[in-house]
Amino acid sequence: MKKNYWTIAILCTLLMMSCASAKQQTASIELVVDDVLTLQHIAEILAQEYYVTHIGGVQVNLTPEESPSFDFDPVASRVAGYAGCNHYFANYRLTGDKGITFTQPGATMMSCPDMSMEQAFLKAIEAVKSYEATTNGINLKNEDGDVVLTLVRKK
Repeated sequence: MKKNYWTIAILCTLLMMSCASAKQQTASIELVVDDVLTLQHIAEILAQEYYVTHIGGVQVNLTPEESPSFDFDPVASRVAGYAGCNHYFANYRLTGDKGITFTQPGATMMSCPDMSMEQAFLKAIEAVKSYEATTNGINLKNEDGDVVLTLVRKK
């Protein structure tokens, strides 16, 4: 009889713990759904690949294949691409009305003869605070509203 009592007590405890964790998971899922619905208007914009035509107002005189690139992953809130010498990756977060911020980009560590464009590009990513959709891409802006990166949709 004593063994049955302990078995029932352990089963009840496990049942209550599983119910509590299920509620917590449900709350998280609802939060994600609410965020997705709020930000649905830009999902189409971010589900595309882009190449960079300007960094800090300076034109990048390279072909679309040679230019730094942005490949957004809206499901994982990540961006990755080519930085001019190395490949990079970062997380991003959409904030408020047309707000976007990026984590500090990580990158592979190849050495190239001229790293100045890549360094300017990675620094510009960190400065981004908002975006503006254009007819053929996106302008990423800093805190002052200045365009730090101009992105054009890849064809």
